[in-house]
Amino acid sequence: MKEMLLSKAEERYQALYTAVANYQDKALEKSLKETELSAKRHHLLASGVIDGKNAEIREGQLHEYLEEDYAALHLLEEELQVCYSAKVLADILVNEVTTLVKILSL
Repeated sequence: MKEMLLSKAEERYQALYTAVANYQDKALEKSLKETELSAKRHHLLASGVIDGKNAEIREGQLHEYLEEDYAALHLLEEELQVCYSAKVLADILVNEVTTLVKILSL
């Protein structure tokens, strides 16, 4: 029984490690996309392509020009949320098996 539980703990720790790594990778990817999008925004504003009279009009024009980039960023945000949920679930499963090991060792 104890060996099976330890084996399960090892599996769950490995799953947690993988989930954390996936989350970190996706967070980095999102951060890079945000930086890229910001650079594109600044370039468009500095080049004079965006010529709106007020901030709302300029923001609308930026969204039109960078529609695909904003959609890609939104998709990355959703993927990051999925990775975060997987990480939280893996952590819960590790805590469960850790608690069972502690109870068994009493």
